[in-house]
Amino acid sequence: MIRRSGLVLVLSWGMMALVWSQPTQWESWFSAESAKSYRQAKKSLIRSDIPVMEAYGVLQQGPAYHRLDSTGFWEVQLPGAGKEQDFHALVHIPSAYDPAIAWPVQVMLHGGVSQPNPKGVFRFVDTASTAYDSLDYIGVYPSGWVGAPWWNERQSDHLSRLITWLKYRVNMDEDRIYLKGVSDGATGTWYQAQMLPDLWAAYGVSIGNLPGLSSLSDRQTYLANYGGMHFFMVQTVQDHLFPPQRSSLPYLPLLRDARAFIEYRQIQDAGHDLSWYPQMRDTIQAFFRSHPRDPTPDTLFWETEAPEDNGRCFWLEIDRVGKIGGDVDLPDINEWKFGPNFDPTFKRDSLSGAVSATFRANVFDISTDNVKFLSLWISPDMVDLAQPLIVNINGKERFRKMVEPKLETLLESWELIHDRKQLYVAKITFRI
Repeated sequence: MIRRSGLVLVLSWGMMALVWSQPTQWESWFSAESAKSYRQAKKSLIRSDIPVMEAYGVLQQGPAYHRLDSTGFWEVQLPGAGKEQDFHALVHIPSAYDPAIAWPVQVMLHGGVSQPNPKGVFRFVDTASTAYDSLDYIGVYPSGWVGAPWWNERQSDHLSRLITWLKYRVNMDEDRIYLKGVSDGATGTWYQAQMLPDLWAAYGVSIGNLPGLSSLSDRQTYLANYGGMHFFMVQTVQDHLFPPQRSSLPYLPLLRDARAFIEYRQIQDAGHDLSWYPQMRDTIQAFFRSHPRDPTPDTLFWETEAPEDNGRCFWLEIDRVGKIGGDVDLPDINEWKFGPNFDPTFKRDSLSGAVSATFRANVFDISTDNVKFLSLWISPDMVDLAQPLIVNINGKERFRKMVEPKLETLLESWELIHDRKQLYVAKITFRI
């Protein structure tokens, strides 16, 4: 078994060996096997005084890959924290995999997570089937169970570590990593869209139960956070578990008010099953192909009650929430009309903070609600570093300066998300 950053793979080393074309210090950085060796590699890079933009170019390239000794299904095991059970997943690498090409990835969340088996995914994936090899993407099939359902922060950590682990072994296109789910997996996809918003390009949610998050989720749900996201949504008329009139139709206007992009299909002659999928497969795949991720969106809205765990959305980070004076009362899309009354859609037991932010031509305009501190991560792909940066918060200019790129910040951004297309060279923190 191989360990890297706390991850365990039940495979031979020859299947994942990497070839490094970068200088020695970068080889140490990309191949660090522990937190200690990672810190040592980072110190070595900082001491080397490598120019920031040169380091930026190396990280844009990332690790170099070679042809795999074996493709097909890999069984992956990630250790749980402390005495928690390990996480299990299947990864399928098509035989046509070419390391010179950045491949799309689709992550599939299965249904039926109320069962106790942490290897439940093996009930849903036939690893002996040859049908998987016709797929033109890398398939990732994690396992959920009653001890770690999809609407739990443990699974967010699992998915993040799993994708990070895979990034070091296969050449994937970070702008084409898609998340999809069926039944409980679809409900979990709604949850994970709010936990890892900058990881996924688009979403497929089939016969799921969005309102179920109000009672199931370990986090508060904010419909406005779905703004700018793309969902292919399927519900079936004869679904006895999650009928459309309860699980989807009342929420479509609210999601569209939030600027979420919803392609909705309602299947007439099907229940809580996938009998309709063969006829919809090509349509769903075309939807994914037409919606790559924008790694530097110019408009963001983010709300959270737990900034220490869930405060960052792309280049925007909420560092601390709390009631203050002088902020803005941002609209909360959390009410729907039921009869003569307006009722809350999702529970709000804890104080949350929200930020609405845009940037255009080196100018950031930001509005905050119950946020005490926030940070902006700055990428050369977002702004012109040769010109001053202007930041307006709640109608007041708070910043007008040149931004100095820093190697430490660039390396920190890589450590955070391991993403060749989301690299930041500066971080600016504001007290509101």
